[in-house]
Amino acid sequence: TGVQTCALPICRSKLRSSGSLHTYLGGYKKGGCHAKHFMDATPSYLRSSNAADRMIQVMPTDVRVKMSRYLVLLREPVSRDLSLYNMWRGEWAKQKSSGDNVNGLGSVQKNLCHAVKHGKFPSYADSVGCEITHWNSHCGSAPMDSYRRCAFGASGGRYTRLTDGMYAAQLAAYTRAVPRKHMMVLNFKSMIEHESSYISKILSFYGLPEHHSPSKLPEENTQNFAGKVN
Repeated sequence: TGVQTCALPICRSKLRSSGSLHTYLGGYKKGGCHAKHFMDATPSYLRSSNAADRMIQVMPTDVRVKMSRYLVLLREPVSRDLSLYNMWRGEWAKQKSSGDNVNGLGSVQKNLCHAVKHGKFPSYADSVGCEITHWNSHCGSAPMDSYRRCAFGASGGRYTRLTDGMYAAQLAAYTRAVPRKHMMVLNFKSMIEHESSYISKILSFYGLPEHHSPSKLPEENTQNFAGKVN
């Protein structure tokens, strides 16, 4: 029958308020899924400055260092940031908004640094320029110190999304928390170009059977709209 996997639904409030493995696993829907493997996917774990440390505090040692496996998919930082900007601008346009809030995402100014002015969405140049100004004012010049000071989740409220692409600092935190052999780090562009072989490698890494496995990833998640940055 193969090995089934179940994905974790959104249950942020539970995860933030309780450190028990029982509560964490309780977030999975058990009714229609009789699985031996559980999978949890989010971009927040890698970019969060304290996620790896929280795993050390919360996860049973045997689960963290012997049983768990971590797939890290890295995209070229500027392309990743452009994708984030386009997602926000696309949703803002789709909702025909003229203000700061995007339903389902939140505040444009809080997430992209620059405000919507006179019903006009900020340009990518304005958004990045705002982040650079913030960096120069609050983060410093030493890369690792700057990351610890301004990464997502760091104390002091100095977060800038420029730290989201500082992969060296992010991966270093995880190699302190889990064995390196339990981490698979892949390049997003290479995976898209060689989907079938990468899917096989991922399944093998997780110890999942390859029969009945997909050879192609789902269709690309893109949309066209006025003002899209390519």
